[in-house]
Amino acid sequence: MTNTQTQLSFEEYLTYDDGTDNRYELVDGELVMVPLPTGEHSDVIDFLSDTFKAEISKQGQPWIVKRDVGVYVGINPKTGKDRSRTPDLCVITQAQ
Repeated sequence: MTNTQTQLSFEEYLTYDDGTDNRYELVDGELVMVPLPTGEHSDVIDFLSDTFKAEISKQGQPWIVKRDVGVYVGINPKTGKDRSRTPDLCVITQAQ
C-alpha cells in the first residue's frame, strides 16, 4: 500500500482525482492506496452484488448496492483526522 503526503478532509477525498484508476481510503487525513481485488475476489463480489440486488427487488426495498464508494467512518480521536473505508459492497438507501 502506498500513502500520500496530502492531508484531505472527507469532502475533499470524495472528489479527489489523481488522473489514475487507483483506489484510495482516507486514513487520518491521508490517502492510502488500496490494491484491486484478485479475479476470484471480484467474482465473489459480483455474486454477492447480484444476490443482494435480487433480494432487494424481491422485498421491494428502496435500497441500492454500490461498489467502490468511500464510506465515512468518523474522526480518529487520537489524531482528529477524518477516516473512510472503501468496502467491496455497500447496501444503502436510494436517498444516501
